[in-house]
Amino acid sequence: MRLRIVSITCVLLLFFTFAASAIEAGLGVRMGWNFGSSRSEAGDSQALEDEAITVHRRNGFTGGLTGRILFADLIGIQPEILFTQMGGGYKGEVNEWFGEELDEPFYVVSEDRFNILSLPLLATAKIGLGSVDFGDDGIMPLSLHPQAGVSVETILGEPRNSTEFAADPDSVQGIDGDPVSDDWRTTAYSYIVGLAIETPGTDDGPSVASVAFRYSEQFSGFGPDDFTESNQRTLRNFSISINIMYIL
Repeated sequence: MRLRIVSITCVLLLFFTFAASAIEAGLGVRMGWNFGSSRSEAGDSQALEDEAITVHRRNGFTGGLTGRILFADLIGIQPEILFTQMGGGYKGEVNEWFGEELDEPFYVVSEDRFNILSLPLLATAKIGLGSVDFGDDGIMPLSLHPQAGVSVETILGEPRNSTEFAADPDSVQGIDGDPVSDDWRTTAYSYIVGLAIETPGTDDGPSVASVAFRYSEQFSGFGPDDFTESNQRTLRNFSISINIMYIL
């Protein structure tokens, strides 16, 4: 917990230090939905060998604070502090049980569930797209913001892992399971690429508002401390979010 507090404090100090010398600095909130998977080498190999086994995805909330510091008209950095529900696993169809063929197949679902604190640091650019004319309703300027960077991620609370039988492959939300073993590493690292479409806000509202699309994948994931390669979990996520930012 102390490490997380220190990390968040460093991100905030870094933001305000750079913001003092920037030509534009903004601070706001990001809220959206995350679509993710938890993959392992062993699980992927089994899925390749058995067509009945497929990737099971977990959907969840993502949100937090986002900042932006532009050092020139087009280029800047974007530090963030985000909470995201991540996870997923594998599911497969079972047609036999102890050698007896079943009248109706069951689905075996193995799922990891993580609550994650992420500290992304992204490089961003601002590209003008012109304006959309809505006639009597006015003109809406638009800009495109490609983004790329890295993120440090740590597990909040107790991660969960469970294997469940279900009559339907989509009926696995809210299942209870055993916690992941204490010897798991709780810090991971991801690369991130994304794209946002932004427009200025109203005079009485936020300075800018945008819709962002983002993909991230861990290059060093969660897993046993012995780094057993086949058991490492790597989280892969796609998110859609709405961002509201005030220019300082």
